[in-house]
Amino acid sequence: MKTKTFYSAKAALMAMLLSLCFVAASAQTTHLVTFNVDPNYTDGDITLKAITTSQDTIYGGVVYVNDGGSITLVAEKTESHPNPARTYMYAWTEERGTSRLIHPSTDIETLTISAITNDVNITCSPSYNTVIQFTRDFPTGLGATVRTIKPDGTFIDETSGSIPSFHRPPNNSDIELTVTSSGTTPYLYTWEVPDSTFTTRDNKFSIEKITGDTVKIKCTVDSAAIASFEIKGSGFHEGMIMNADYFLNDSTMVPIQSNDYLKPHGSLILTLSGAENDSVLFEWSVRGIAANETTNGIQIDNLPAGNTPITCTVTPYSTVIAKLAGTPPSNWRLEVTDTVSGRIIDGDDLVSPLAGAAQVTLIRPDGATEQRTPHYIWTGDGILPDGLRDFRSETDTLQILGRRTGKPAEIVCYVAYTSKVKYKIVYDEDNLPPFGIHAKCKGQNILNGAEVSEYDAIDFSVIHPEGDYYYIWTGRGIPGGRVATDTAYYQMPTRVDSADVTCTVHSFLPVRFQFEDKYISDAQITARYKEGNDTIQTGKSAKDEEIVFSVTPPKAGGHYQYTWTNKGDSLLVSDDSTLTVKNEDTLDIKCVVRPYYQVKYFSFGLYPPTFDVSTTNGNLIANNDEVLQGDTLVFKAEFERTDLYIDSKWEGHEVHNGRVSSTDNTSTLIIDSVAADVDLKYIINAGCKVKFNLAGDTASLKGLNLIATYNNEPIDSGAIITPGQNITLTVTGMDEKKNYQYIWAGTEISNAADTSILVLPAVEGERIIVCTVTATIIEDPIDTVPEYPAGILPTDAPNVKVYAYRHNLYVNSPEEEEVTVYSTAGTMLNKFKKPAGVSTNAIASTNSAQVLVVKGSSGWVRKLIIGNK
Repeated sequence: MKTKTFYSAKAALMAMLLSLCFVAASAQTTHLVTFNVDPNYTDGDITLKAITTSQDTIYGGVVYVNDGGSITLVAEKTESHPNPARTYMYAWTEERGTSRLIHPSTDIETLTISAITNDVNITCSPSYNTVIQFTRDFPTGLGATVRTIKPDGTFIDETSGSIPSFHRPPNNSDIELTVTSSGTTPYLYTWEVPDSTFTTRDNKFSIEKITGDTVKIKCTVDSAAIASFEIKGSGFHEGMIMNADYFLNDSTMVPIQSNDYLKPHGSLILTLSGAENDSVLFEWSVRGIAANETTNGIQIDNLPAGNTPITCTVTPYSTVIAKLAGTPPSNWRLEVTDTVSGRIIDGDDLVSPLAGAAQVTLIRPDGATEQRTPHYIWTGDGILPDGLRDFRSETDTLQILGRRTGKPAEIVCYVAYTSKVKYKIVYDEDNLPPFGIHAKCKGQNILNGAEVSEYDAIDFSVIHPEGDYYYIWTGRGIPGGRVATDTAYYQMPTRVDSADVTCTVHSFLPVRFQFEDKYISDAQITARYKEGNDTIQTGKSAKDEEIVFSVTPPKAGGHYQYTWTNKGDSLLVSDDSTLTVKNEDTLDIKCVVRPYYQVKYFSFGLYPPTFDVSTTNGNLIANNDEVLQGDTLVFKAEFERTDLYIDSKWEGHEVHNGRVSSTDNTSTLIIDSVAADVDLKYIINAGCKVKFNLAGDTASLKGLNLIATYNNEPIDSGAIITPGQNITLTVTGMDEKKNYQYIWAGTEISNAADTSILVLPAVEGERIIVCTVTATIIEDPIDTVPEYPAGILPTDAPNVKVYAYRHNLYVNSPEEEEVTVYSTAGTMLNKFKKPAGVSTNAIASTNSAQVLVVKGSSGWVRKLIIGNK
């Protein structure tokens, strides 16, 4: 016999089985032919069979063929095929040594290989066809094209015009659908495909790698609405933005761009941003027709199909706002005249033409007399000459030019009279050297009690010997009534009918203050005088003045504790962020800010515990209470019932920083240093513990299992269940060659002996159940070969082989079928389903020989003698 080379472990195993089952081969040379279905192209719904020259049908993927012989392979659907109506294309790949042949895809499921002179491996790649159900809803004049593309990229079908309802491209190919039109009308295309529906302006749709028996596609074509909008103007509109939103049927508004394709009959809202409504005129035009809208927004309802051009022309206007200030009589007023049209503008906010100029005139009642001579100062945008904001004049009329910026011209006319200036210096402390004080107006010295224009600024300066001092200016005409400074110079803008200024001279003391970042690092501390609210920034202050220190915490709305010290000595600990101290000596203020954190704790489970939460200093903490950062928290959960077994855990972001200890019914969690809000959950699994096991000698327990179920679900030994519930214990794996006795110990059930099933009702506390098993082996030696059981008659099938080897049953039959194993007494011992070809199943090992009767559902019966080895 010629020696054969096997190319796989599978081939070697098949050769061994064939050598055991069949008559020894003749001296003629044979070749191994293996055949299989490519798993990438099918889900087990196609199988292969081989037909030899002797018309033998072979399943299982392995066959031997005589040298020069031939074989025919047939692809057929399995009995469990999901869709018997499905059609296929088949591609065959043939490998002989290093050569490889591919047979093109065809709808013929048969392949014949002739003149076989060496080993051959054949792979079938089936590809079923997919039914494309295409429906459409098109306006007149539109057509459609569908193109099918094979996996290799070549076209195999193209249909235009009216697409057939059932189009069959191969599985794993691509399809492309295109809606065509000879016109330029804008359309929206709604594509409905498996699992999604979407609308697009794209008239083309593709599906890659189609699979399944049927794919439904529908295309609905509607005329589109297009809104093209723009801003126009004379350059003033630059920088403005047109915002557009569109919505249908009161649904959510969607932002759009100009010339977007939209579904018709929705509402369009256009809004200009970057425009000031009080200085701009808006003129809207829709389809070339002026719209009755003068604001920076417009809404167009029921937008029709087709193009709708919309424009907004922006024109800037000038606004003149004229106001009186100072101390004029109540019956004086300002009048604004448009110098182009001569129109008098009443009120403050009326509009003047773009290119116009205006005149502002102070109007007095006829016959009015003045006790003092008034002075006038005109200020604001639009004042002439260009660039000046203050224009002082003895006249009561002001000319302004037309403005093209669109911003309002705000004109203020101050009516001022003469002011009397008084000043003096006082000393807050004894033994200070003599000081002098000077006053100037417009660079000229003025005497104490002199009169100046009330809108003129007064410069005060203190003349003093060398040294550092602190000055507090108070009196009429000073904004806020008080100014504290370490400089000897102060300028007062009077704007009052008289000024009476006092300068108090102090010696000063150093003031230092800082925030310590022991707990938080981004707070801020400031200092100011209690009287006058002057901020202290120089590091020194007037002696004996009260100073208010304030801390701004980093988190708005947070809760903090503030610890204040001076030169290391404690001053105040409170929740108040301010501290008031009289500066009688050098101050060195420090503040430590300590956050409060909220503490939450909850339990989840059938048996909630009693919580005891406290800090290490003994303060009890209720749920939602606050603790200070750095505090140590102790959480203690205690259960009243001692008959329960507790399986619990703490959950929360602070648990990893904590320490947990537990007793039988108590769990304690210690968080050493709180650094954030605490939100703890205590998860509880509490109940009764059930333990169970098998006991007995090794021979009796072999093959046995003890299974426990609770609420129809299996549980392991040591499981915790709800008190008062039942569990069921069952012993499985019994050998009919043994007599068993079951002794259930550790229970209160008296009738549990001699049975393999035990139900434990209303389990409480800890239950330990032991099942002791003893078994007696029944000897059943075989002296003679028994006959076939009643009703199971022997038949013959030459293509079926049944044999045993090393406690394994081998069945080789050409069909997929159900195999049943009986004892000679007619008792069914095993039943299994085998595929076409060889199947292997284990046989239970015994100490004596036995006879098995094996029956196939295809009609054959075999009797088999099994030894005790």
